[in-house]
Amino acid sequence: MEVVESPTFRDVVRNVYAARYWVVTGGALFLLLAVFWCYATTPYYSAYMLVAPTGVTYDSTAYIEGVPRFLNQDRSTEHFSFLRFGQSLTGVRVSSVLLKDPAVVEGMEKDRLFFLTKETEAWTAERISEYLKENIRVEPVKDTQLQRISYNHPDRLFAKKLLEMLYVTANELIRTDARREAEDFIAHLEAELEQVRHPQHRETLTSILMDQEQIRILTNLEKPFAALMAEPPVSSVRPVWPRKVIVFPIALFLGFAFGLLFFNIRQALK
Repeated sequence: MEVVESPTFRDVVRNVYAARYWVVTGGALFLLLAVFWCYATTPYYSAYMLVAPTGVTYDSTAYIEGVPRFLNQDRSTEHFSFLRFGQSLTGVRVSSVLLKDPAVVEGMEKDRLFFLTKETEAWTAERISEYLKENIRVEPVKDTQLQRISYNHPDRLFAKKLLEMLYVTANELIRTDARREAEDFIAHLEAELEQVRHPQHRETLTSILMDQEQIRILTNLEKPFAALMAEPPVSSVRPVWPRKVIVFPIALFLGFAFGLLFFNIRQALK
């Protein structure tokens, strides 16, 4: 039985030297393709902001005798309104508000990978919501309650503007919902108090009513309701994509590898 010896390092060096012209040609060709690709693609800038809970929240999932209870919880508690803020950023309601601003639609149309491509699809609230879900990233900051919201776009100023609009719009929608729900609940509790005569029941309803009054007062204050902007939107000075320091070395390596492979295939076919 014939034993096939594995090639030594010297054999590999000799093979590369023999294929040096093909290796250099492959590297140069792939490098040119990488240069063309980098200049044909649209450079993207990254923008981000940091948000945190405000300390004011209500929980529509908690019930007292079948009626939602609104809470003003401690900051160490996980806030329902803050969680709702993160989920509503890419929702259809927020998208419906953004759709009314022509500058937002125009900015989203500029988000294309290549310069020659063009957005032809009509923008609707549902389409904007899908776009936001694909491009807006919400990530927790280590072990804190802070969340990092980031967005990449060819226009660094538009990226900052969109993040700020998302923050303001989501905050105001949640504030409006909380105010309406609190007012409806207050009306319901006041009607119940007129009929209830049991002292303990009246005390419970009065306590809940005070919570609702506090929520209504908080929704009327000109302060962040669902989320606090811990750090305003900032954008990178240089593009984060394409990363030429990564693309060019990879292109060279692939070119060298394909050149060597092509040389060895030709040698095997002779």
